[in-house]
Amino acid sequence: MQKSKIGIITVAYNETVHLSKLLASIKKNSPKLISNVVVVDNSDDKKAMVSNVVKSFGAKYVSSGGNIGFGAANNKGISLLNCEYLLFLNPDVVVYKNSIERLIEFLDTNRGFAGCSPLMVSEDGNTFHQIGTKLLTPINALFVESFVNKWFPGNPISKDFYKLYDKGEYLLTKTLPGSAFLVRKSDFEKIGLFDERFFMFFEEFDIGVRMDKLSKKLAIVKGSIVSHGWKKLSTGKNLNPTFKRSRRVYFEKHYGLISMLLVEIFLFLSPKRIGMFAVFSLIIFAITSIW
Repeated sequence: MQKSKIGIITVAYNETVHLSKLLASIKKNSPKLISNVVVVDNSDDKKAMVSNVVKSFGAKYVSSGGNIGFGAANNKGISLLNCEYLLFLNPDVVVYKNSIERLIEFLDTNRGFAGCSPLMVSEDGNTFHQIGTKLLTPINALFVESFVNKWFPGNPISKDFYKLYDKGEYLLTKTLPGSAFLVRKSDFEKIGLFDERFFMFFEEFDIGVRMDKLSKKLAIVKGSIVSHGWKKLSTGKNLNPTFKRSRRVYFEKHYGLISMLLVEIFLFLSPKRIGMFAVFSLIIFAITSIW
């Protein structure tokens, strides 16, 4: 197989409306790259007809045989590609003119970087807040992901976690948003590709930590823009258990069992639960005082 410059992977699941928009945007804005697209079909609904849509755009179709998870499906796509760069796109992303080419140009020019992402905007053009430019450590999670950030949104740790390190044409970051990012295939292979223990969620944080351990730099390229339909894709299933399981896998993998348990206990707390606990404690105190 002849080596190409880039391979593009997206994972489909029981839906073709957004996938069609993604493929159409690639064919319109980067027409030479549509044949480099591999769509891995995780659908368990035979009525989805993903293969027909993919083939109509001239992209490559491969079935995973069922819903094997986001990371495993991407790894299946990687195994089919012989290329220098890998671009991962969620099916609810729409690429703009030259957005892919500018990512490629950035890595071509900046050899010290292992990966980069575009700026993401909503469908009405508003820039999305990035997922954070620091590693998601237990300390960061306690302040950023818990009730602490709701009560004290301006706390120093949260502000530092989301701080953008502007370097002119790009923003320096430790984590790339999983919905759209480009990496050198050689570097991605060095970190072991996607960890398939993450069925869904927290893959980007896991990749960020593993890249950091190899002293690999990551960036968000301001000249590359894509739109992302956040929260519009729905599986019709409650994904909260999957989210929490991936969170536990992430913190135990990188920071140990004790840190994972502490994070889980702290994140379990909420203003409502704290209030209920306080009321319950006062009632018990009152009862014991009367007795």
